[in-house]
Amino acid sequence: MNWVESVYSKHYEWGNLFAGGVVDYHHEKAALVKQLAGPSKKRILELGSGGGQTACAMAKLGHTVVAVELVQGAHENGRALAKELGISNIEFIHGNFYNVDFSDRFDVVCYWDGFGVGTDEEQHKLLKRIDGWLKPEGCALIDVYTPWYASYTAGIESPISAIATRRYDFDADQCRWLDSWWPIEDKAQMVTQSLRCYSPADLRMLLQGTGLTLDRYEAGGAMDWQKGEYHEKAPLKKAMYYTAKLIQE
Repeated sequence: MNWVESVYSKHYEWGNLFAGGVVDYHHEKAALVKQLAGPSKKRILELGSGGGQTACAMAKLGHTVVAVELVQGAHENGRALAKELGISNIEFIHGNFYNVDFSDRFDVVCYWDGFGVGTDEEQHKLLKRIDGWLKPEGCALIDVYTPWYASYTAGIESPISAIATRRYDFDADQCRWLDSWWPIEDKAQMVTQSLRCYSPADLRMLLQGTGLTLDRYEAGGAMDWQKGEYHEKAPLKKAMYYTAKLIQE
């Protein structure tokens, strides 16, 4: 996972990926907490919180949030955004969630849009850590990318911003979705995000021995590249990802 910080730092630099305010997407993620974890106010840990937008959206709903982010610029954006919105029930931690520890446990651990950066062994280790962070009766909500969608995107190239572009590929042997970014004028600077994809059946096997089990999942959206349209909901067999609800065994 040595690539993670350098790649996402470039995402921030070239695409301003983690900057900006809270938009509908972040409110929809925050609403999933109520849908999948219940209506009461929660103590939430968000892993890989990016620019803090979803953490702020969850805090605005009355949840107490701890947000962990590795990329310095994204972490700083989250802190500034919470201050701008007058949100006090949120704590931002700049660090690696494979190394950080917490004295208190959480009702919900969220990992939106990012699970799969490591190997199966590293993912398994993280899931065991999540089990240790949960209160009894707590749950984890994790976005998991699907191999069928990743395979479908192989070869697609599209602009990210006025200064950068991206190209998708798929490593069929390792079942990893490859997302390469580079400045339009300098392809030699290319960096590649590599995400392990899991079907629900694959995820169930990964969960063995972690203390967690798959309770349910909600299929997410998908991009129709021919029409240039993003659909917020898609059937699982076409979805880019699904949100898995994990509970303790």
